[in-house]
Amino acid sequence: MRKLVALCAAVLCFSCVAAAQDHSGVLASPAPAKPAAGSPADNTYEPFPWQVSVGYEYVRATAPGPAVNLNGFHTSATRFSHNWLGLEAAVGAAWGHTPDNQTVKFLWYGGGPRVAFHRRAKITPWVHGLFGGAHLFPQTALGSTTAFGYLAGGGVDVKLSLHVSWRVQGDFVGTHFFSQWQSNGQVSGGFVLNF
Repeated sequence: MRKLVALCAAVLCFSCVAAAQDHSGVLASPAPAKPAAGSPADNTYEPFPWQVSVGYEYVRATAPGPAVNLNGFHTSATRFSHNWLGLEAAVGAAWGHTPDNQTVKFLWYGGGPRVAFHRRAKITPWVHGLFGGAHLFPQTALGSTTAFGYLAGGGVDVKLSLHVSWRVQGDFVGTHFFSQWQSNGQVSGGFVLNF
């Protein structure tokens, strides 16, 4: 029994000497385990070069005549060249009815820069400015239904998993139909795939 106690004391002594040579010491707490990538506890920003989004949009259109409420879809693709700067292409289509029950269809398309503010891993605010064109259906007696258009606004992406986020955005859509400028508002929401 004495030999067993002496052996245990010797092992304990040698382990303390070995631990003393380690800079972290015997009583230092071990480093916390890192969560697996994609787990809910993962709070690190993952830089992905591509984003593709699709979702619902509501447009308050004023071209031509009285304002019209339109519902439709919005999709975009963004290629980030840096963690914060990307080039975006977007298309939106919406439709509705005028007060006299005429069907109105509105198509917007364009491209431009997107700036993202990756300060937190879960929430990413961003802004963008896009330039392109707009098309209005049906053809009217006032002239061509294709016009220059621009879109400026921003939104927030909320990370749901490593590759999927939820997006909410609001934009000002300017159009130039029939030699006059129109101011349209747009809100949209949907899913973003990051890869």
